Order: sequence, then structure tokens, then C-alpha cells
Amino acid sequence: MFSRAVLVFISYLACAYVCQAAPLTEKSEDSLVNFSVQFAKHVRKFQSLAELQHAAKSKGDVRGRGGPGTTIHWRYVDDTKSSYMTAEVSDKGFIGVSILTDKNVEITFNSRGAWDCEPEPACAPLSNTIK
Repeated sequence: MFSRAVLVFISYLACAYVCQAAPLTEKSEDSLVNFSVQFAKHVRKFQSLAELQHAAKSKGDVRGRGGPGTTIHWRYVDDTKSSYMTAEVSDKGFIGVSILTDKNVEITFNSRGAWDCEPEPACAPLSNTIK
């Protein structure tokens, strides 16, 4: 019988393998995920591009390389709404994310925990504070 610690470790390894970011070479900006306030709250404590890609269920479309980093774009479109997410990934691993929801709420956050939402009431109970 496996101990709980061994099972947790095996689960972690399986997730680490499955959740890895795929190479960012093909265009795949379309996502099945609506980039909503709830989505932003769910991923706001992310630590890697792979986590964003996994949550978006898409690798994203690389729109720019070079300079200090890379820009990756995702979009969600259906018959009644559309939303967008952009990530700026620096060469040193810092990631800044911007989301425009289908309700015109603009949300920005980054891999260091900063968070901003305009208009602010749309993201309540979170406040526009940097921690």
C-alpha cells in the first residue's frame, strides 16, 4: 500500500509532466475559456506561463519576440461575447497579464502578486492593492 506522501508526490510528478507548457511555435490563440473576472481571480496567484496556458486551455499566439521578452495573446469568442488575455513574459521570468472581459472590465495582474481591476466594483471583494 502506498503512503499518502508517495501518492501526493506521484500526483505532483504527473501534473508537472501534463501541465508543462508546449513549445510556443504554432498559432493557437483561440481558447475555450471565457476570460472573465472569475477566471482572473482563479489564476491571479499564478507562478508560470505553463499555469496560464493550462488554465486558458491554449498555448496562445506569440505576437512578439525579442527585446526584453515575449508577448502572447489569447481570445475567447462565441456567438454573444468575446474576451481577451495578453501576457508579457520577460526574459527573466516575470509575467504581466492583462484581461479584457466581455463586460469591458480591464484586469491586470502579474507573477509577483500585483492586481488591478477597472471598474473596481466589478472585481469586489478584491481591492486594487499591491501585496
